[in-house]
Amino acid sequence: MKFHIPLVGAFVALDQTAFDASSNSTQFSWVLTPPLRTLNYYDCYGGFQCARLQVPLDWSNPNLKTNTTVAVAIIKLPATVSEDDATFGGSVLISPGGPGDSGTDLLLRSGSRFQSLLAGERNYEIIGFDPRGVNLSIPHGDCYKGDEISRKLDQERNTGLSPITEDFNALNYHYASALGKSEFCEVDGVGSIWGYLNTASVARDVIEIIDRIDDLRWQNRNSTKPANAPKPRLQYIGISYGFFLGNTLASMFPERVGRIMVDGIVNAEDYTNVTWQKNLNDAEAVLDYFYQVCFDSGEGCPIRLSSDKEAADIKIRIEAFLNTLDLRPIPVAHGGKVDLITSPTVRLLILTLIYQPVKFELLALGLGALITGEYISFLEMLSADAPDTTCGGSASHNEAPPYTWYEDVAYGVVCSDAVDGVAYRNLSVSDELVHIIDRQAPTTGVVWGGRVIACAGRKIRPPYAFTGPFDTVLAYNDLDDVPSELGMPQFHDGLSKNTTIPSVSGGILWEDSVNKRLFLYGGEYFEDPPAAFVLYSYDILYNNWASLGSPTGAGNANAGSYGAGVSISSRGEAYSYGGWQSNASVPGWTGPPKALSRLIKYDMDTNSWNSIAGPDNVGRAEGVMVFIPIGDAGMLVYFGGSQDLDGNGTLTPQPMDEIFLYDVANTKWYTQKTSGRTPEIRRRFCGGATWAQDQSSYNIYIFGGAGFPPDTTGYDDIYILTIPSFQWIRGPYPANSNVTGESPKSMMSCNVVDNSQMIVIGGSYSNDTTDKCDADNVWGTHNMNLGQDNDENAIWLRYLPRLTTYAVPTDIVTAVGGRERGRGAD
Repeated sequence: MKFHIPLVGAFVALDQTAFDASSNSTQFSWVLTPPLRTLNYYDCYGGFQCARLQVPLDWSNPNLKTNTTVAVAIIKLPATVSEDDATFGGSVLISPGGPGDSGTDLLLRSGSRFQSLLAGERNYEIIGFDPRGVNLSIPHGDCYKGDEISRKLDQERNTGLSPITEDFNALNYHYASALGKSEFCEVDGVGSIWGYLNTASVARDVIEIIDRIDDLRWQNRNSTKPANAPKPRLQYIGISYGFFLGNTLASMFPERVGRIMVDGIVNAEDYTNVTWQKNLNDAEAVLDYFYQVCFDSGEGCPIRLSSDKEAADIKIRIEAFLNTLDLRPIPVAHGGKVDLITSPTVRLLILTLIYQPVKFELLALGLGALITGEYISFLEMLSADAPDTTCGGSASHNEAPPYTWYEDVAYGVVCSDAVDGVAYRNLSVSDELVHIIDRQAPTTGVVWGGRVIACAGRKIRPPYAFTGPFDTVLAYNDLDDVPSELGMPQFHDGLSKNTTIPSVSGGILWEDSVNKRLFLYGGEYFEDPPAAFVLYSYDILYNNWASLGSPTGAGNANAGSYGAGVSISSRGEAYSYGGWQSNASVPGWTGPPKALSRLIKYDMDTNSWNSIAGPDNVGRAEGVMVFIPIGDAGMLVYFGGSQDLDGNGTLTPQPMDEIFLYDVANTKWYTQKTSGRTPEIRRRFCGGATWAQDQSSYNIYIFGGAGFPPDTTGYDDIYILTIPSFQWIRGPYPANSNVTGESPKSMMSCNVVDNSQMIVIGGSYSNDTTDKCDADNVWGTHNMNLGQDNDENAIWLRYLPRLTTYAVPTDIVTAVGGRERGRGAD
């Protein structure tokens, strides 16, 4: 999530054109054209269409006869085909974030880019809108009501405050300023815009927009919309705060959501509590990347010297300059007055421009001007093309004014979304939060920390609100200077799961990454007696479950528990081998448990099944099966777990030096002995596979596991089975542990991401008092770096979304030869 900074508003992206959406030479006017309850588009801006949609100010009382209204500004980039064309894909709404960013401005600048990126089998019209209070939507969320001189004076006053992290007295001054600003903004009381800026109201506006678009479509077809017509579904792209708006839409109106694509993830709890603890976790990493890009650019980077040996030299020089600026601001006589270049000003510039790597060049130019003493050039860069806020620069009565109230509306949204009590939070708690942020991001945290107290003294609460739960399924973002969670992807539960979907343990969750679906197969019931086996599917995009019925045409395809499962998304196939059948997994079962001996194949596209003979007639369970892309259609590799030699549930260990391979294309099993340091026998462990970039070696990582009763030994170790040498290698963690380990764990899942990392989720600790490696917000979740691409050279570390390639670890290269990028065992 980001906030606009007035001082650096002129720093636009190098490949974008700045539009003045307030000025329009056509007959349409953002001031004089009346807003309507229906959508009525006017041609505008040369190739675009504009509209003003009237919606209720208060959605808890939507009667427009008794309710004040809002005029929502909308701009559309029409599709490249007509609405009756077979390839027309409908409307995609875009939200640039903020809160407070202008969707109409984004549409004018980048609508054609969105349209070309989405073009393919479908062609879409792209729609940008200004949320209530923002830019061209009326009423404005403007505390100063157009008084730009007063706004400028207040900004100058705040610039003179000591950094908020300096000491408790400095925090008190910032807090007092925030209290005064809150009282000033809310002077018109509960009936003003400040009670209706919240995200829930904007989300309801979005639903109104897509409903009126649908009405217009029926009108354009000269057809009467039937009463039972299906309700239109939302197609939406959101960035940063746009993520939170998308999450709110999906949580409030799940039945109205079609497809949502979001980036720059916002943690709902952190945002609504106004703690800002999960925004700058990657800011220093992004800044380090900026320094590296600068160093790699050679003489083309203004802040690199010929004497620099590495990127760290540039970083040290800039940090020294900032530290000096902390103590001595730079006075500059400029433009008929004296300006001060302060440390917070420059740190704010850095934070603003690292938000988008496309602006790295601008940041380098600005810092270059500073460290070479070209202070006037620096200030001119900051002020270039800034809105004219003097009396003579005011808009005429028929023109929309320049958008200068961004910060007002941004905090108006944040504070109306905040949970009760934030406005009167203890100042010592705020002080702690501010210093946590400063420690997270030493370069820029000082200018972010003020957001913690921005809602101090706010009294108006929105009558139309949504407080959660926010439990939708949304993807984790890439490396960002303001990402969401602390080192791990955000996890979700609930997932629209009702009582018809069983709660089981020891089941298999197949994934279809192509169609964004999951399939629940097998498992043991917790308390209720088991029901007849049914395959369930979960649609990630639409957040709903569906029953796909019982298996047909597969012989004995009844699901068991603790079988080994794997899916091949590229082929639309899923497999399960072995597993226990018992009175916990099969209705009407009598007698002892029995392990299955067959391989079950499921075709995701045709919903059909096939039962295939296993490598022998021995029943097996609690092992691991992975897929490796070797041969015409790939191989399934199974190992470990238990054998059921007598068919009575007696556990016999499956030797870890014997593996079974299934050739998918030729439907043939092979048995292979392994060499190297063989792992101790184990069951209920997890594993995942990756491979060298040239597929010269395939490496299967396993973690943890349980022993066999009465032995209660558990494992927290890592082993790697490397193929085609079929050699076991003991992993590097824990270096000083025995085979039992300090934190033995079993029944977890191993999930390989981008062939480079493996996220280990859930499971059971053999020693359930062990919690030293867990944190409340990522309990039971750990990330394993499968290769060598990390600065810390550690196998356990936080999840790195930017890490998408696999470098074969030194342990494997040492054991079998080859190189980290490939040619294993050459």
